[in-house]
Amino acid sequence: MSKSPINIDQPELDTQTIERMEKGASSNGVGQIRRTCLLTMGKSLEDLNSLSKRDPETFKVLVTASNDFRAHAKALLEVADTAAFRLALADEHGDMDEVLASVEKKTRKKGRKA
Repeated sequence: MSKSPINIDQPELDTQTIERMEKGASSNGVGQIRRTCLLTMGKSLEDLNSLSKRDPETFKVLVTASNDFRAHAKALLEVADTAAFRLALADEHGDMDEVLASVEKKTRKKGRKA
């Protein structure tokens, strides 16, 4: 097997990082911005446009909350993708050399490091 850019001997995250991420993901703030996004989805575009004209400060809060939640959701997707990838590598029935070769090929094709 060639030398892989992926360190298979170490965990991806330490316990402190996991605990910090879990605390942030389950905080009331994340729940509030999620609910704000859901509330926004329950409004018509006409209602939202009216709000932007009538109360620009509140509208700006909604925009910020939406952007913050999008960033949070993207980070969660990255965690899920990485976990699935690590499980594929660790699968005792799978071929780790084949998976690593596939990853290296894809990353070279995209011009980036794994």
